[in-house]
Parts: sequence; structure tokens; C-alpha cells
Amino acid sequence: MLVLAGVASSPLFSAPAGASPPALQACTANNVKISTVFLGEANGHELEAFKLRNTGSSTCGLQGYPELTFFTASRLDSRIEVVHDASGYADVTPRLLAIGPQDVVSFGLSYRNTIMTSPSFAKDCQVESILIDLPLAPTSSGDFAYHQSFNACEAGNVVAITPVEARTLPKRATA
Repeated sequence: MLVLAGVASSPLFSAPAGASPPALQACTANNVKISTVFLGEANGHELEAFKLRNTGSSTCGLQGYPELTFFTASRLDSRIEVVHDASGYADVTPRLLAIGPQDVVSFGLSYRNTIMTSPSFAKDCQVESILIDLPLAPTSSGDFAYHQSFNACEAGNVVAITPVEARTLPKRATA
């Protein structure tokens, strides 16, 4: 289990979507460390959580949904649809988050869990990595590569994502 230092001393600011944002530097790969946690399965979907820790010395901001780009072993895969109704997670309204030094926020990703029973599944359906672009971050410095292998064709070519939220793990849906 990860022990967080400094969270109580630098609270997160959260403003409703559409509110006038305070002047904040966008969080980027230069001041954020990303880690993942497998959360298991819910209703036939695999759930992954992404923790974003501000490792910089000043507050930075994030708002909304990260952008995802998928790659198979041989190419960029544009067939995968990204939706914002992530199965297994609670519905959360995107908010502007001011993330203080050492604070942790998160977002979740889910995709249909199917067992690859056929040994002849197409290699071009096997996602090998996902490029994650943080919301509000400049494209040139807000990207993270995440290596996760799953069969996009058997998952229906749909991956769902939550917005970044002010929690160390994304809020799970209640049964």
C-alpha cells in the first residue's frame, strides 16, 4: 500500500466544470509521476486505476479526461473507441483540480474482459501500449506510455475512461 506524505498539508482545489479556472500551470510529464493499480473485475470489465502524483514543487492543474492513443505491435490502432461511461466506476463530473506538491489524484480505465480462447486471434488486435495525454497538459510534454496488453477486437474495440478526480483511486460504482 502506498503511503502518501503531504496530502493533508496541501489540499486539492476542485471547481465545477465551466467555472472560471484560477491561473494554474498545467500538470505535465515533467512534474507528475504516474503509477497503475489493477482493481480487478466488475461486471465483465477489467478495471485499471492510474495514480498521478505531483512531484514538482508547485501546484499544477488538471481537468477532464486524459486522451488515449493505442498501439498494437505493428502500428497505431485507430479502431478503438474511447467512451466516458466507464463500467465499474461511479459517474464523476469533470472538475478543475489544483494539485499541490506530493498530492495524488487518479482516473480509471475499463475494458470488456473476454478470455482469448482462440489461438488464432489477430495479432493486429493485440494492444501492446497506450499513450496517455494528460488533460490541460501540452501534448509535447504531457504524454505517458503505459504498457498493457489486451485483445481490442474481443473487447469490442471500446475502452472507457473516467475524468481525473481528487481521490487516490477512482470512485468505484456501488452494486
